[in-house]
Amino acid sequence: MKKLIYIILILIIIAGGYTLFDVPSDNDNITYDRESGEFGQYDDSNNYFYEDEYRGAGDEGYVIETEVDGPEDCVSMEKYDEERGVCYIECGTPAQCDEVEAKLDAALDALDEDFQEFSKGVVAFKGNASDLEEEAGVVYNIEKGEKFTVVSGTENANHIKVKSWLAQISPNKFSDTYLNRLIPYTKPGADTMAYVTPNMSNPAKWDMYVNMDTMRDGEKEMVFTLIHEFMHILTLNNSQVNANISEEDCEYYIQEGCVNDKAYMKAFYDKYWKGKFNPNAQNPDENYSKNPKAFVTEYAATNTGEDIAESREV
Repeated sequence: MKKLIYIILILIIIAGGYTLFDVPSDNDNITYDRESGEFGQYDDSNNYFYEDEYRGAGDEGYVIETEVDGPEDCVSMEKYDEERGVCYIECGTPAQCDEVEAKLDAALDALDEDFQEFSKGVVAFKGNASDLEEEAGVVYNIEKGEKFTVVSGTENANHIKVKSWLAQISPNKFSDTYLNRLIPYTKPGADTMAYVTPNMSNPAKWDMYVNMDTMRDGEKEMVFTLIHEFMHILTLNNSQVNANISEEDCEYYIQEGCVNDKAYMKAFYDKYWKGKFNPNAQNPDENYSKNPKAFVTEYAATNTGEDIAESREV
């Protein structure tokens, strides 16, 4: 499992918040539920308290942890446990946990604000993907085990950063199933920051084109770009959308095909769009002008697919 620290900003269905592990004392088999404020029995022997910084005799400790690939996935407030492969934060009391979580929430809120500001410049790609490939500095095949293999061009330090960020954003199994190629290209001054499309030879897998000129605005902007495009693959892959069902036989049909009843986008559409906005609007202003507060950015009002890629709640 990858640490989806940035995805938490966008897709609450993946994580829904932080994972709080209650760790019992040596003397009492006790846990504390922060949601209900009640104590209960601890029954998971896999979790343990790392240090004795907060814990006294008979006290219980608490650990907020996330499985990761390595120490580079930990944020500044976290420590890394190499043996267990987790980033973790400790707190000794529910009040201390609340304080830690408040700091994490503040950091994520700041990232969220940056993301919304960044999203104001996002525009849809209108063109031919093969034209972008002509500008590619390197082309990677994404092979099993999330191995990025150079098949043409020469990678540089920024290419390596981009493939590393994509690997951190996308869970290993998801990458193995749905990612086909990563194509970093450079087109200065272009409106398009990135673009994803099903691979022509294997439509079940996707190619991601990334404009390296986005890096001129900073690394954070590139990460946001990768998140946005990953969200499209997450919500439009063939487990979510069936291209073989006609519009006449489909309850919710989009350009890519019939959205499955249990798809993420179907749930999003039912809750936020159905009966409220036009998913086939020619201009996003048609939807945005109805209720600007319903969208994180004006571009999100383009259609349900762009809204879910821009939004932090599903």
